[in-house]
Amino acid sequence: MNDPGGTARLRYLLDTNVVSPLLTATEPHLVQRIAEVGETTVCTSTIVLGELRFGAQLAQRPDLMERIDHLTRRMTILPLANATAERYGRLRAELRRQGTGVSANDLWLAAQALTFDLTLVTRNQREFSRIPGLRVHDWTAPHSPGER
Repeated sequence: MNDPGGTARLRYLLDTNVVSPLLTATEPHLVQRIAEVGETTVCTSTIVLGELRFGAQLAQRPDLMERIDHLTRRMTILPLANATAERYGRLRAELRRQGTGVSANDLWLAAQALTFDLTLVTRNQREFSRIPGLRVHDWTAPHSPGER
């Protein structure tokens, strides 16, 4: 597959529940984990960016909006690609036929991770474990063997 936006160096896609504590500096160990794997291997999604902006707008927190803007200048934000939309459609149909529910935004993130062969970093392993073939790590938990 061609490499829109230079995703070849990327290895990890961060979910909202991982990026949010980065913005508020409430969990410094997450910064350490990013340093361990290398900042250039980590990205987040336009989906996550939308969720963060929604939360900041709802809370009426201009300071948080500024932190989000700063994040977008420092971290790669993975856009939605046509290949991701195709993967999303197939996944959603497959899961619906199986009677398995996954929220729309989480399914978009999973489709992005699968499309670009990324490991999804999230605290929500239960939700994402329902998606076949998706690699999931929880960086709030102790290192798993072989995990980096």
